[in-house]
Amino acid sequence: MPAASYRTVVNAPADHLWSLLLDKITRPDKYISGVTNVRIDEVIDERTLVRSMELGNGLTLKELITADPKTKTIVFKAIEEKRFTALVVNTVYEQAGVCYLEYTMSNIPLGDHAPVIGNMDGLIKASVLEMRGVAEAG
Repeated sequence: MPAASYRTVVNAPADHLWSLLLDKITRPDKYISGVTNVRIDEVIDERTLVRSMELGNGLTLKELITADPKTKTIVFKAIEEKRFTALVVNTVYEQAGVCYLEYTMSNIPLGDHAPVIGNMDGLIKASVLEMRGVAEAG
């Protein structure tokens, strides 16, 4: 299964980093370059919603998103997509007083479709480092 993961130390409180990840659910255009036309399609409950957005490569992506405050984990799952399956997990955790941010992504083309994301390792690392920069800036 094509997958990528990246984890880094973040010099910011875990609760601050968690609040940024929650904000990214409804405002991904603030944190992910190229994202436009963000729309919340459905609020399922206080922790789960369906979101649509356009990516910089022209792809429209619809996701089922669930946030778990107890584990500080957010799961983004592509839905209604015929070209690929995709899952992204963002997790904040503390260990021995150190705050970590980890993103994991899997993306599998379906049928004869070409991969939508070429360099998952580079993309996931850049995304984590970008969020770390935002969190450490205040």
